[in-house]
Amino acid sequence: MNPISIVLAVFFCAGVVAAQEQPLPDYVPQTCEYAKQAKGSFITYTRSKFTPEQVSELEGKVVGQIGSVQPDVTSRQQVLDLFGPPPEISIRIDASTQSMEHLTYCYGSAELYFGPEKKVVHEVRFEKPGPYLFKGKVCVGSTMGELLAAVGAPAETIMGQSIDFEKDRALFRDVDGERGRGYMACNSEGARFFLRDDKVRAIYLFKAR
Repeated sequence: MNPISIVLAVFFCAGVVAAQEQPLPDYVPQTCEYAKQAKGSFITYTRSKFTPEQVSELEGKVVGQIGSVQPDVTSRQQVLDLFGPPPEISIRIDASTQSMEHLTYCYGSAELYFGPEKKVVHEVRFEKPGPYLFKGKVCVGSTMGELLAAVGAPAETIMGQSIDFEKDRALFRDVDGERGRGYMACNSEGARFFLRDDKVRAIYLFKAR
């Protein structure tokens, strides 16, 4: 092997070692083993050797202590102190910037969204069926009628238009002309609801205003 080849081989090996030794981001708890997977604009870290029963137990813990999580107040470390390391950590790369990373700690169906700042919980999100019930009545999968029975009649109903996220207590139906797609925010109760096929698809809890 000539001297140039030897030098290149040394640099290559050093690069491989450096990549292998690259530390995990600080938002990934160091006390557990996580497997990393990248797909499209998402990066996920999943706890290794963690059973579905353990995930369900943590999910129930978060739902049972949901009042302990205060949006725009509760820090990432406080979340870890309350519930321990999450079964899954999700990072979404903002398509418009290709650099801004949106952090979410996932405890089963209970997802704690920290946003790009990654410091405090901004929203508690439920996008999959699970044990959470808003006001003890509304869950992912509830009908629009069940939702309105729990939160009251909307101040106005807007048909076929894009969502205006600044509007409070406005029921958007058939958003952008898509039949059954809807949205409603109840700012005083710190909750907003996304609908598909006229059923609740997601519930986001935020700081009431």
